[in-house]
Amino acid sequence: MDNCYDVIVLGGGAAGMATAIAAAHSRLSVLIVEKTDRFGGTMARSGGCIWVPGNHIAAAAGYSEAESSAETYIRHHAGTHFDSARVTAFLEHGPKAIRFFVEESELNFLAAKYPDYYPKAPGGVDMGRTLYTSPFNGRQLGRWLKRLALPIPEHTFIGLGVGSGADFQHFMNASRSLTSALFVGRRLAAHAGDILRYGQSTQFVNGQALAGQLLAAALKAGVTFLDRTQTLCLTTQGGGVTGIMAQTGKDLREIQARCGVVLATGGYSWNSRRRMETFPHVAAGGTHHSLTGSWATGDGADLAEAASGTMQMSLSDAGAWSPASQVPRRDGSTGTYFHLVDRAKPGVIAIDSSGRRFANESLNYHAFTRVMIKGIEADPKQKFYLLTDRRGLRYGLGAVLPFPIPHAHHIRSGYLKHGATIEMLAAHLNLPAQQLMETIARNNAAATAGRDDDFGKGSDVYQTYMGDSAFPNPCLGPIERGPFYAVELVVSDLGTFAGLATDAKTRVLRADGTAVGGLHAVGNDATSIFGGAYPGAGATLGPALVFGHLCGTLLAEG
Repeated sequence: MDNCYDVIVLGGGAAGMATAIAAAHSRLSVLIVEKTDRFGGTMARSGGCIWVPGNHIAAAAGYSEAESSAETYIRHHAGTHFDSARVTAFLEHGPKAIRFFVEESELNFLAAKYPDYYPKAPGGVDMGRTLYTSPFNGRQLGRWLKRLALPIPEHTFIGLGVGSGADFQHFMNASRSLTSALFVGRRLAAHAGDILRYGQSTQFVNGQALAGQLLAAALKAGVTFLDRTQTLCLTTQGGGVTGIMAQTGKDLREIQARCGVVLATGGYSWNSRRRMETFPHVAAGGTHHSLTGSWATGDGADLAEAASGTMQMSLSDAGAWSPASQVPRRDGSTGTYFHLVDRAKPGVIAIDSSGRRFANESLNYHAFTRVMIKGIEADPKQKFYLLTDRRGLRYGLGAVLPFPIPHAHHIRSGYLKHGATIEMLAAHLNLPAQQLMETIARNNAAATAGRDDDFGKGSDVYQTYMGDSAFPNPCLGPIERGPFYAVELVVSDLGTFAGLATDAKTRVLRADGTAVGGLHAVGNDATSIFGGAYPGAGATLGPALVFGHLCGTLLAEG
């Protein structure tokens, strides 16, 4: 292991590996320093979507958009937090970055028929800006297979990942379609073979597929990896960053960076002090959970601040909010499940402690959770539930998988609340029974009419995309056949939006706006370019890849 490289990247997630690949492609020597024993970070836990307007894959699939529509869309949602220079850099460099990763690094993406999260907003589109990551055969990694980060167990089926798009649809329809049943059967058979031979799945989908592809590309590019290593501080000279002081076990050493150090440690989702400072529901006394890995403790922010970098905290939202539920595991631990799809299904409603609906259940997860946060700010003891009946449970509810997968163990663990009648379920949840019955009656009337006058559930193409097209309004259905079921929702995040102030060249800035020499930040370590908004699926990973590639390219140019 050398003690001097052209570029040192702290963090082996999406942004870190993208930076390393781009720099190594330009013949720079690159070291990735990772404090855990696996590479991939929170990316491996994600859906693996990337949001990059104007990409050539969407164009080849026939999706088009007006030249300035993406800027209009971002400006609309960022509001007063709109950063023109950084947004311009993202939009101009985005298509180049995607072409590089596809043509030079051999990553594979698919155009997705996935709407923006606000398709009716100025500049919004019905499809084309989000790309899916193609499946990846983990056996291509060889001995590095065991070094790749793992998905959240609750987001797999007996350890098998279920991909976005057609893969997911087959699993959802396995009990209703022979074609889907055969597809699922083949996937499960291959998974069983993987377990016998490798002790884990090698059929990578979603974020783990993206992590696998990036790791393979980085290895091919000649990037050096150093894991289980904590960066203690940045070394400086003349006001600029010159390298790092790192500790691996008991071994302490200084490693120099000729061109620069790049912070890509994944944000601060698990830093209790920064949560208290920036998460309003935590400041109000509420609890918070995270779907990111526990390694995301704000290391990049701490290192940068010690070197005169500054955090930019004035965003509409400090985190990428997500509704989640806490799932008891058989080993006594607790998992966290991300509620992406179930909320939009017909016959599923979200209620609070009053027994009333509190939001449009088919909103994107960030917008939906914002409503939960407002409720907690008003009452830190507020509780939230997703509720359905016997028919609605067939879609699945949180960690409860779709029919015909058994769910009795979730009832025994207490995760899935149930009651033979609405009154019994209300008693189980300590909710006012009469109010809950009135809420369900109002939902049933809306389902009959095909229109939700209270919250507008199913009122745009994104919302109905998550529903069931067999219903007149794909997001509205009656709740009438017992038993009745509920799962408690909690506030969680997919990553932080507030981060280090950076310029359009990814350089970390001081409070006076000048750049800290030799120091860059990408991914969740840098402030989100969307100003605290969440424009579409992949709006974290898209900028991570784009600015990672931009950073690596600029470091090579000097």
